[in-house]
Amino acid sequence: MAPGGVLCLAGVALASLLCAAGAAAEPPAFCTERYARDYEAPLRSMPGSHPPPQGELPFGPRNFGIHRIDLTPVVLEGGHFGYRFGGKNEGHRVLDLGWKVSAIAWVVDATGRRQRLLDIHRWHVRKVKDLGKLQLAFPARHPGFFRIDLRFSTLSGHRLASFRDYFRVLRRSTDVDIRTDGESFRAGEAVYGLLENRGAGTIVAPAFLEVERSESGSWVEVPQPPSPESVMRERWWMGSGEASRCHRFDLPLDAPPGSYRFSASVYVVNEQRRKTVTAPFQVAP
Repeated sequence: MAPGGVLCLAGVALASLLCAAGAAAEPPAFCTERYARDYEAPLRSMPGSHPPPQGELPFGPRNFGIHRIDLTPVVLEGGHFGYRFGGKNEGHRVLDLGWKVSAIAWVVDATGRRQRLLDIHRWHVRKVKDLGKLQLAFPARHPGFFRIDLRFSTLSGHRLASFRDYFRVLRRSTDVDIRTDGESFRAGEAVYGLLENRGAGTIVAPAFLEVERSESGSWVEVPQPPSPESVMRERWWMGSGEASRCHRFDLPLDAPPGSYRFSASVYVVNEQRRKTVTAPFQVAP
């Protein structure tokens, strides 16, 4: 065989090895998940759903819009669900809206079927200031599913727009965990972990996970290469059911065998306390 052929075969073999290594380094499927528990899922199939735009209304003033109170259709028991209005320079503007607005709230079941009337709000809005205080809100007194039928018209009765929006109210709960892509690894392999907020509530979490190794009955931090997140000590707000982005830890070739774990200290906003969560894994000899 010609020398060039040997080089060609060697190149193919090297390319195959590189491809295999690249495939082995691919993050696990759970690294692409946005939610650990998707509390919004039932709302996406509710009948006739037509929520208002989260921003400017097509018939309203410029730089003035509508938003869900918590910017999400999933809210916590004891809060409120509905809408707030506001916009640019809202503390200094006076708007002549000239609207009649009705918001009818219904209790519905998990399929969107109407159960009973909850409440009705009706507005006749002419000139408005203090825009940040302008709200259409209903108390979230108990868990369940709710629908708001929202209608805008002029003061003379000309219809401007109608919307139908669904909300879910959750009982507050705390369920925070770390998920890994395996239980046992070898030196030189990559270990992936992510933080999951499965509960109904908000947590403040670190943007990276610490790695610790068991030594003589104590947990000792394992040094990791610096990253922008670790240097800046950034933190993330995670809402109900959300998952963090994946953290990859490359085990050194000389990593001692034994017990390891990912660790994170999170702040549980609803309970106003800190909580440490861990996820163990083994490094085999």
